[in-house]
Formats: sequence, C-alpha cells, structure tokens
Amino acid sequence: MKIDVGVIIVNGNVAAVRSRKRERRNGIPWVQEYVHISTWKDQKIVYMETFYNGAASDAYRRLVKESKALGG
Repeated sequence: MKIDVGVIIVNGNVAAVRSRKRERRNGIPWVQEYVHISTWKDQKIVYMETFYNGAASDAYRRLVKESKALGG
C-alpha cells in the first residue's frame, strides 16, 4: 500500500488534507481518494470529517473555492 499526500490547506483552525491510497487487492489495482477536514482547538482535533472518492473531489473543490474567497 502507498499513500500520497496531495494538498494541505490550512485556514485558521481548520485544516484539509487531500490524499490517495494505492494498493493491489487480489492482484487488481485499487485507488481510494480521500479528503480529511479537521477543526482544531488547543492543539487538539475537536472535529473531523472524511470524504471518499467522488465526494472527496467535490469536498476538495468546495474547500479550495472557500479558501480563495477568504484570501487563502
């Protein structure tokens, strides 16, 4: 299994990480896309949400758009 970290976006106390997991299952290539969104308080994660595959891509595009709107 190999995990590639694509992009990390941090805006205030919210962080988003886009990653891809690649592996072989029964000899067949398997790829899973992820977007993890976490909210931090006092150096601890207080909320985390994860999106997979198509939902991951949609969430990532939404986060990029919101970050640009906030000047990130």
